Amino acid sequence: MESPSYSQSVSWSEIAKNLDFSIRSRKASSLLVVSEFSGEGKTSFIENTMPLMKEIYGRRILCVDFSKQAVSDASSKGVDYLQRAPITDFQNLSENEKISMINKVVQEAKADYDLVIVEAHSNKNLSNYSAFDGCVLVRSNKSITNNSDSKILEKLKEAECPVIGLVYNGALS
Repeated sequence: MESPSYSQSVSWSEIAKNLDFSIRSRKASSLLVVSEFSGEGKTSFIENTMPLMKEIYGRRILCVDFSKQAVSDASSKGVDYLQRAPITDFQNLSENEKISMINKVVQEAKADYDLVIVEAHSNKNLSNYSAFDGCVLVRSNKSITNNSDSKILEKLKEAECPVIGLVYNGALS
């Protein structure tokens, strides 16, 4: 991943500052990062904001990745990172079994970390994610032009997962 420009760094710092405020206000210790479609910037959000949360605010952070796409830079910048690799049969589990496993990992990690963050695929049923205090919704022109707001917001409402941050990824325009 290329180093961000100065203006991008300032933007990521502002996002981290606002997210930290929301987390503290809600006393959140676990977050889902969601979007309506793949490729909207969830991984970029994690790679760029979590190291700043660690550096600036001293948070102990665990990023949990059960997807095929790896968060490449987070662990090299002081953020702990857990991939699905130790769970060899993860792909063979049913969707409910996968979600149950994610909830268990998150609940156990809360004892050792200030923040546990998981990238979620929003086309799944979010109502079974019970271990989370809130979510960050990542949007791009792709989701905005498809009028998908009601779909994702309805799923989050059913899951009783409050949106504590909204990131618009205009770079994908």
